Amino acid sequence: MNEKISTGDLVVPGDKIGVIEEYVPSEGTYEESGTIFSSQIGVILIDKAEKKVKVIRRQSRPIPPKNGDIVIGKIMSVHKQVAEVSIARIRSQSLSSSVSGLIHISQVSDEYTDSLDSVFKPGDVVRARIVNASHLPYQLSTAGSTLGVLYTLCSRCGTPLALSGSRLSCPSCYNVETRKLSFNYGKPFF
Repeated sequence: MNEKISTGDLVVPGDKIGVIEEYVPSEGTYEESGTIFSSQIGVILIDKAEKKVKVIRRQSRPIPPKNGDIVIGKIMSVHKQVAEVSIARIRSQSLSSSVSGLIHISQVSDEYTDSLDSVFKPGDVVRARIVNASHLPYQLSTAGSTLGVLYTLCSRCGTPLALSGSRLSCPSCYNVETRKLSFNYGKPFF
């Protein structure tokens, strides 16, 4: 690979990923004379915080999802009773194309939810559980402490919201917002 690599790029064994001055080699890679290469077919995942690079093996056949599987997706739209989700990962498997899911207002939390607008906004990245995988769109739930919003932006200025106690606040414009948060909010989710 001669061009700059990025997360999501497809590589095959022997492809040059980078050099040890840029990244620390991790799973699915090997280092030879200061150069990092892919040791398997897969997609690149760069952890910018730790400067690590790894290659995640691509499944030859996708494993069909089942009830109880955990998904990562992006809220595409919020309506009165449902939020539409574009699912990017099922279990730890990245999907080559997105799959649709819906979160019904009754599946948001174990507590009563009055309005979906107060718990989700378009663009939020969420962790959810499949509660009905028998047909598309998959029926999802964010009830439980590990499920909910993992990452979101300020609806006023677009800055990533910071968690301050149990509130989300914008470090740029000081806007305060609410979401149905996962206890993993703000931590790496891939």
